Amino acid sequence: IAAPNSNTDRTLTLPDEAGTVLTSASDITQNSGPAVYAHSGAGQSISNSSWTKVLFSTEGFDTDGCWASSRFTPNVEGYYQISAQLQFNSFATADSYLTSGLSMDGGSSFIRILSRDVKRSGGYNYGAGGASMIYMNGTTDYVEFFVFQSTGATKTLSTNQDNLYFTAHLARTA
Repeated sequence: IAAPNSNTDRTLTLPDEAGTVLTSASDITQNSGPAVYAHSGAGQSISNSSWTKVLFSTEGFDTDGCWASSRFTPNVEGYYQISAQLQFNSFATADSYLTSGLSMDGGSSFIRILSRDVKRSGGYNYGAGGASMIYMNGTTDYVEFFVFQSTGATKTLSTNQDNLYFTAHLARTA
């Protein structure tokens, strides 16, 4: 054990008890499951009054090859923290509706992560997104991010990676 670079004496106290002591040779390992970060879009157009899958053009990282076609399909069974965010620039229509959600397995279950009624007009930027903890079986389960807007017209998503992203990581194995 190397001493700190100071003039202060330090004391290291080791427990004097029976039981488990963790060392570098212990079989407890860090969480090394899948992690994904995807962002940005190519100015995706979102039609009025229909659920649309959000497409991500840039993969920041994918530690286990679980990201393809804007879909997260983990290869380890467990509980996953999923978060996603999007933004419409110049969402100029009042009295419209904006919501987003995570779709499991092509719609077999759906988690709405943000819904809002848009009450003012005039070119405001509106976002939708959030996070959820989801159990995934590690073989066939997958998650995609969807959006629904009802402005009466087709709207375009922001392409800024701060406003359009998807992240997922294994929080705990099953």
